[in-house]
Amino acid sequence: MKARRCTLLLGMLLSTISLFAVNPEKTFQEANQAYEQKDYDQAITLYEQLLAEDYRSEALLYNLGMACLEKKQMGKAVLYLERALLIKPGDEDVQHNLNIIKTQYLQDQLDVIPESFLIRWWKNAYQLMSSQAWTILSVLFVWLAMAGLSIWRIGKSRSSRKWGFFVGVSLFLVSIIFGNLAYSRYSFEFDNGRGVVMPLESSFRIAPDSESEVLMTLHAGTSCKILSELNSWYKIRLSDGQIGWMQKGEISLI
Repeated sequence: MKARRCTLLLGMLLSTISLFAVNPEKTFQEANQAYEQKDYDQAITLYEQLLAEDYRSEALLYNLGMACLEKKQMGKAVLYLERALLIKPGDEDVQHNLNIIKTQYLQDQLDVIPESFLIRWWKNAYQLMSSQAWTILSVLFVWLAMAGLSIWRIGKSRSSRKWGFFVGVSLFLVSIIFGNLAYSRYSFEFDNGRGVVMPLESSFRIAPDSESEVLMTLHAGTSCKILSELNSWYKIRLSDGQIGWMQKGEISLI
């Protein structure tokens, strides 16, 4: 009897909690409606509420980034659009609006060091699929390579053993390439080491010391590459190659 009563109470408690739980789809629709009605403050509040509940998608981050752009919150606009690209690399709408922000709205118009053809090709390659998909392909080709090498070991004719060896080694090399693509895509998604300057103005210093020389003043939305960290400081590299230090609290990680 006591067990049944406890079960009943637990069921009632869970039902009550579910009534007050956030409905992600409903909240997302409400946020979109607020955006369409140009109530950008409400839209941002609802979108960020969803992020706090670990609900995220490319559409949510894109809409949030555009809402922040409407409010001239450049740091957040760049941050959320960059995060949208992590989920869906190569999205033309996201990339287009991100380029417009960086070329027309940001105060820091830094030169960009061009990447080599091989680096651009590699980035385009690993962005074709998720890290999980590349991993599955890598494992599949390992098994195919093992099958080919098995034929090389147990084949009855010389020609079959020759082809078994050739196919096995070739597929094994392909599996290594796929494995590296999986690792590169995983790093791109979860450990890309990139950040965005958030305050309206921040000091870019020569050393991790608040009394050190200020190389220049950076503004909200400027992207950077984080090279290392020391206590409360990040050592960063800007798109034009300049290297310096900034306080951690002034940079949000993409």
